Amino acid sequence: MEKTARDIAQRLRAAAHIAYFAGGCVRDMVRGLAAKDFDVATDATPEVVQKIFSHTYAVGAHFGVVVVVENGFNFEVATFRSDGAYLDHRHPVDVRFSSPEEDAKRRDFTINGMFFDPEKNEVIDFVGGRADLEAKLVRAIGDPAARFAEDRLRMLRAVRFATVLDYKIDNRTWDALVANAASINEISAERIREELVRIFLSANRVRGWDLLDESGLLRTILPELRLFAAGAISSRGRCFSAHATDAGIVAGRSFGASRVRRFTSRRRETGHRDCRRNGPNPFQRARPPWRGNDGIDHGTVAIFARGDRRRGRDGATTHGF
Repeated sequence: MEKTARDIAQRLRAAAHIAYFAGGCVRDMVRGLAAKDFDVATDATPEVVQKIFSHTYAVGAHFGVVVVVENGFNFEVATFRSDGAYLDHRHPVDVRFSSPEEDAKRRDFTINGMFFDPEKNEVIDFVGGRADLEAKLVRAIGDPAARFAEDRLRMLRAVRFATVLDYKIDNRTWDALVANAASINEISAERIREELVRIFLSANRVRGWDLLDESGLLRTILPELRLFAAGAISSRGRCFSAHATDAGIVAGRSFGASRVRRFTSRRRETGHRDCRRNGPNPFQRARPPWRGNDGIDHGTVAIFARGDRRRGRDGATTHGF
């Protein structure tokens, strides 16, 4: 895949354009790891990219992004840009094609803001990403509060990177995350769910749980789990005691991907009247509520804490926490 990515960059350079690798692949390369995918950043506009390559999809041409298909691989080729205002906490209202430095400074975290020149085989770092990789820090680029206001999902991404990489979150970034945690539900449930799945599938998920809890994200996204862990929800039938959730996670028990996706994607009845859904849920806003006897939403807690042991779709043994 890297060879094909280098070929794409070379074809852009042959047409007199700048072409760098960007984002997570550069982070992995600097860490000495094989990148799982490659994104390319260029000064070529989307229209030019589509003329150079025959098999493309303009999935985000308004934002300067074109998917190039080569040798069976998909590569996002994005034009260097700076962003206008974010009104929906996800997309800029408009973008302006710009320079590599401006493009780097509009990204989320320093460790994701580096470029790699595949022709010279050198890292281009306008934001201090290499130093933060060495220090094992997750640091927002520029003003952390502004980065989180632009896209609320970045708060969960900060937790995910700190969890998966076992890095510390920079103090200013952490303070801004805590101050803005209550606004996480301003983005869609689907985007929240995908980040939670990645956090809870990490081998370092205990740290992820702690960061979600300490930041205030957990009680905003899934207040039932916080109440459950604190002993505010009674347990009957197929629900565990108030300590089941925390104790199981701290023990680091194994579980499969299908298990976590069931937890984060839907809340269902468990067959007992005291373990049913009630009230709004960021994962199932459109479905009707199910009320427990005490008026508290038990559905998420029940799914997360059920103690049956079974085999997930991915073949891994799953456990209740």
